[in-house]
Amino acid sequence: MPATSWIWPETLKTSIRFALSLVIAALASPHPAQAQRVEIAGRGNLVTDTILQRVVRSGEYRLIDADTVLPPADTLRGPILIAATTIKLENVIIGDVLIVDANVFMRPGSRITGNVVNIAGALFRANTATIDGGVTEYKEVAYRAERTATGVKITAIRVSSLLDFDGLAGFRVPEYDRAGGLTVRFGARYLLPRIGDAEPDVHGWVGYQTARQRVLGGAELGVRSGGVRVAAAAERDVVTNDAWARGRTNGISYLTRGHDYRDYYAIDRFRAGPTFSRGREGSNLGVTLEARIEDAHSLPSLDPFHFSGDTARLNPPIDDGRIASLVLRLEGRWSRPTFVSRIDAGVEKASRVAGGDFSFASFDLGGDWAMQALAHQTFRIRWRMRGPLPGTDSLPRQRWNVLGGRATLFTLDEAELRGDRLVFVGTEYSLPLPRFTTLPILGRPAIEALHRLGSTWTDGGDSRLTQNLGIRLRTHFAYIMYVRDPADPGSGRFLTGISYVRRYPWSLD
Repeated sequence: MPATSWIWPETLKTSIRFALSLVIAALASPHPAQAQRVEIAGRGNLVTDTILQRVVRSGEYRLIDADTVLPPADTLRGPILIAATTIKLENVIIGDVLIVDANVFMRPGSRITGNVVNIAGALFRANTATIDGGVTEYKEVAYRAERTATGVKITAIRVSSLLDFDGLAGFRVPEYDRAGGLTVRFGARYLLPRIGDAEPDVHGWVGYQTARQRVLGGAELGVRSGGVRVAAAAERDVVTNDAWARGRTNGISYLTRGHDYRDYYAIDRFRAGPTFSRGREGSNLGVTLEARIEDAHSLPSLDPFHFSGDTARLNPPIDDGRIASLVLRLEGRWSRPTFVSRIDAGVEKASRVAGGDFSFASFDLGGDWAMQALAHQTFRIRWRMRGPLPGTDSLPRQRWNVLGGRATLFTLDEAELRGDRLVFVGTEYSLPLPRFTTLPILGRPAIEALHRLGSTWTDGGDSRLTQNLGIRLRTHFAYIMYVRDPADPGSGRFLTGISYVRRYPWSLD
């Protein structure tokens, strides 16, 4: 919510008095809204939403939504609602004025005898213009007012509709992998009526996996108040611990080359707990504490169609059973003109309560930092560390990780390393080539130096780190690179593939 929301109880009283004064004054006015209709959509700041709803629901106001100049002889009797317009006042308004996403210029000698509330608009007063009542301005809230055939529509920008669809028209990005084939998910969130300053909502989604011919789905009920949101959810899904290494391009890798850099397992899970969040321009920080009960079982590799024709590797089994745990997670994002960063961290403590089959404690720490180097060059480092905390020897296999292949360590085979302990650090330095090297369609290429270091292992296993060095020529849509392990002279190899170029504030076209 905007910064003004922390004073809402006192401000709301003033706002209610203001709205009531509009209604009372309107009762004495012979001119209602003149068949013009004001529609309110979405949800914004609690205080300003309350003002708008009380005034509009009264139905007794005069709407001004046309750009105009009101001359000195044109005395108006309020209450007046000015929206979606630019207006210049040279006259006297007897009563209160509400401004919504409009520009109001009070020229010398103009006068408003009542109170003025300005919501997401602009009020400019000449030195000799007077307002007898109080002036309350909400400049940091986001509302959009637009003219319609019947009047004006005022939309709160924070949530422009009470029904908020996931992704693109409700559909999330589809996934394609060796365990489920094509997975499609559709979902939406609906904002329920406010309870005081609390904002409840319900979210639901449904999905389908073509290879398994299984329906997935989940539902969540949450309540937000200020920077705190408490939610409870139940879900049936297929999950992976390896999404950090390969995101949306993993499905393309499997479809084109038959390489899937993730392992999967199925879950029926219930979770509940609060999330504390704080954000401002360019940064966001959230902390979540959840109680979870997770019933997990192994999935076979069904080897759905891919163009390579080779049989995909098996999806390894997990330790089927229930994990009852407390999970504490922190997520932060920061963006500035010269750097972009993300960090996430978490700990999980599982015990044999609520039917839990496992007892362990684990940690997870990862992040990504990209910064502007010389000129428009880019240095990027990303890292991930996972494993059991002291007192725990090993984790159930649904908490294991894989490394190897293009997603992580180039010179190893796909998912060659597997275990419950993980260390990975990858760095890149990107140097855009001169503008005259720009190619049709492929765009401006860049030379990139790469270094990757990592391993994953189990208790008592080989924890030696594997190192890769490489150089890559990248365009907007494709790349060619040479990589090798310095400890293995025969490991050098050339790789080509489809490119996904991440853009930064300092990136060149």
